[in-house]
Amino acid sequence: MLLTTVLQFLSALALSALIGAERELNGFKDKPKDQKEKQFGGIRTHMILGLLGGLGVYLSQIYENQYMLLAIGIAVFLLLLVHYVHKAFVTNNIGLTTTLTGMTTFLIGSLCLAEHGQLAVIVTIATTVILLSKRYTHALLDHIDHKELMDTLKFAAILFVILPLLPQTAIDPWGMIVPQKIWQVVVLISGISYLGYIFSKIFGAKKGILFAGILGGLASSTAVTSSMAQQSTLEKKHVSPFVMATIIASCMMFFRVVFWVMSFNQELTWSLLPPVVAMSVTSALIVGFLVMRSKQKGRDMNEPAEEVELSSPFQIGPALKFALFFLLISVLSEVASHYMGAQGVYLISFISGLADVDAITVTLSSQALNNQISPEVASTGIIIAMMVNTAVKVGIAKIFGGKRFGRVIIVSFSLILLSGGVTLLLL
Repeated sequence: MLLTTVLQFLSALALSALIGAERELNGFKDKPKDQKEKQFGGIRTHMILGLLGGLGVYLSQIYENQYMLLAIGIAVFLLLLVHYVHKAFVTNNIGLTTTLTGMTTFLIGSLCLAEHGQLAVIVTIATTVILLSKRYTHALLDHIDHKELMDTLKFAAILFVILPLLPQTAIDPWGMIVPQKIWQVVVLISGISYLGYIFSKIFGAKKGILFAGILGGLASSTAVTSSMAQQSTLEKKHVSPFVMATIIASCMMFFRVVFWVMSFNQELTWSLLPPVVAMSVTSALIVGFLVMRSKQKGRDMNEPAEEVELSSPFQIGPALKFALFFLLISVLSEVASHYMGAQGVYLISFISGLADVDAITVTLSSQALNNQISPEVASTGIIIAMMVNTAVKVGIAKIFGGKRFGRVIIVSFSLILLSGGVTLLLL
């Protein structure tokens, strides 16, 4: 019993020290000498606050009097209130972060002694992440407007209000259309795309080609290709950065496909990995070659001409359009599989790949899981969609990009497609 209590107090001290360390680094140690300010709430102060929270619960249990915790809590609250009033009226700093962090630390210590250690750890991690993310959250708010915020709120309402109300059973005689299942897929895919969009807003594609390709590829590799094609018409000689961004964005499309397959049918992942790895390795070799050649010519690969223009995917209109597209692909795929067999699935995969790979990937993964089609047919169909979608990007580069950009993209993507096709034939 004593050992358990000691471990609980040690947990309270450790968790409080983590928050206190962040506060001390933020307020004093990490700042330049001319900006250093000794603020309330370093590592020792927060450890004491956590200890007081634990003592409040411990004494309440020992004396069977819950007012002990309340009395200590009020004392801590008054101390924090005095500090806040002093800070507000003397230093003209009305920020509440330090005061609220102190109260949270006190409650974390209480949770540890109340045998809610896991919850205490979760709250500590969440609090520390929030404190550390100050620079990024402010950067995000500097780059979004009211329209994007309203789009997010509308989508959140549809996710948490409308989704639970949708039917969980099929509404058609053939059992193919399950509204709630369809909308879950839409929410998941739109959410991943939105993460890429938010990251691009925080960091910006101008951070370098790597960010332009990775962040843009999470949201839309086709959008990155279009943007780089347009920029290549302005810079006709030095096209390597634009080619790199396009190839990296396409690689992110490969990884997205693997992620969707792992999410809906893990057993199917292994059959997809060889061609995906082959195309990814080929892409990496091409990017490496371009980097080495540019360094030999003394060029900087971290300065794309302009920001990649991405629109928010977290809107009602695009979500509804994708829901209809996903429903259409699901129905056509099942009908084609029933009447035309594997050839029908491949045909639908080819058509779907002209516009999007996410919908056909989720559809075929689910059908293979439900034994509607074989895993071999599903993996082949997904790979066909990836290759067709990659070929579409080649067309975009050729039609809308500069001549040299188009030629380099054709050669690069031909090698990528060839590696995936050969690997598929050898399986």
